[in-house]
Amino acid sequence: MFKIQNRESLLSKLTIILSSICLVHCLAMPVIILVLPTVATFFTSTFELILILSIIPLSIAAFLPRWLKHRNYKRLYIFLGGISLIILTQLFLHDSHSTFNLTNTFGLIGLFSGVIMISGVIYTQNRHTHQCSNPAHHH
Repeated sequence: MFKIQNRESLLSKLTIILSSICLVHCLAMPVIILVLPTVATFFTSTFELILILSIIPLSIAAFLPRWLKHRNYKRLYIFLGGISLIILTQLFLHDSHSTFNLTNTFGLIGLFSGVIMISGVIYTQNRHTHQCSNPAHHH
């Protein structure tokens, strides 16, 4: 049981860290392109895709085991909303970082909101798990 808790805690921390990296990447990219165009080539859409494809399964792996114990549907809806925002933003509002336009602005807002929703739910779920006093739950 101790190993499972450590694995869940590690997955939660890893999800929050990757989500934060995604957030910093999205917010810093326009500045990097303006200031250091040669460095900007490293942060291509492939890098973004790798971040997105790693955040989603790690988030699910971190969220699901603890959600199955407590079944808090409000947290589930917020989590699914965050995942949906990230996916929809990446599919429909993702534009080249080299231009500043309304699509990029809505894309940044969507990604930012999705990352905050996922990280916030996982954080509050971890905090709740450590404070839970229900004898039927084994933490």
